[in-house]
Amino acid sequence: MSLQSLPNELIAKIFSYLRQEDLKNVRYVTRNFHYIIEEHIYLMDKPEVSEVVLESVSNEEGNEKFRVEFLFFFIVGEQKISKDVKRNNISISEVQYFLKKLKFKDLCQLRIKLKKSHKMLDIFNFYIKHGIEVTLVRIDIDQCPIMDSFMQFLSHLRSVKSLNIDNLCVYPLKPGSSCILPSIKDLQNVWIKECICGTFINEPMIIKLLLSHPNIEGIGITCFGNNFHMKLINHILKMQNCCNSITRSSCSYPFFSYGIVSTNKDINFEEVKNKCLQNISYIWNIEVNERRNHFWIFGLKFCEKCLKTVHIQIMLKIEDCNRYCGGLTNNTMGPPQAKIKKL
Repeated sequence: MSLQSLPNELIAKIFSYLRQEDLKNVRYVTRNFHYIIEEHIYLMDKPEVSEVVLESVSNEEGNEKFRVEFLFFFIVGEQKISKDVKRNNISISEVQYFLKKLKFKDLCQLRIKLKKSHKMLDIFNFYIKHGIEVTLVRIDIDQCPIMDSFMQFLSHLRSVKSLNIDNLCVYPLKPGSSCILPSIKDLQNVWIKECICGTFINEPMIIKLLLSHPNIEGIGITCFGNNFHMKLINHILKMQNCCNSITRSSCSYPFFSYGIVSTNKDINFEEVKNKCLQNISYIWNIEVNERRNHFWIFGLKFCEKCLKTVHIQIMLKIEDCNRYCGGLTNNTMGPPQAKIKKL
């Protein structure tokens, strides 16, 4: 009995034991073998991806176009062969063509930047549904009503060292003010910037993140609103310690940056300033740039044991909202009128 006389499903099962470099040769034996491999590609050995860039290029009348970069490798004998693929201005179906041929498991970098995209993140989630480990994740969501897809994406991240949410705009949806991030192992650095069109960051979210990841080295958040999250600031002032002052193997939360961007020039930062200055374990410095409506509080602690500098910074910036969200304009919010209060 010849191999070609077997049912296609059985042939596909046999091919699934072949390595990537052998599959490439089998495709050219017969047209039927090529068809079987394509139809059962999910069973086949695939090159492992180490870096991914997925970026929106345009979206005219629902016709989404993307730029992609994939760096992947496969093993030939004892040799590791690396290759890359770069494509610009390709359709969703063309992106899927690459996704289904690659294995997503352990990545160095994952960069996603989507604008006005409704489907792409759902499609990508399908190919990482069994979970991935990534060293660096950067994601930028601009005017994409995909909040559920975004949270599902985060749930697929089993292990991440650096998580950068550079922007989260799900306009015309609102993310809600009670979101909680899923648990992610090995987090060392977290940076989150929300969009002015909806509140994503909240005190319980960040406090839970800190409590469940005591070894985080740096965290930075930028919120929009007219009030400081005082509970969060109090928590950081209480928990940020040098390892020479308590029984710890390392300093706790060595770097913390918290920023408020507001459209209200009458916002009062006296409470947060006074709360910080009351904590004499820090060396405090205050800077004000009235021309740019910028205000900073910097606090430093010096650890004699590990020679690190434990650093907290709190920032207030008065901004025009339409710089941050294409879904909102000056007519939506109105320009602020009052002057910023001085120290």
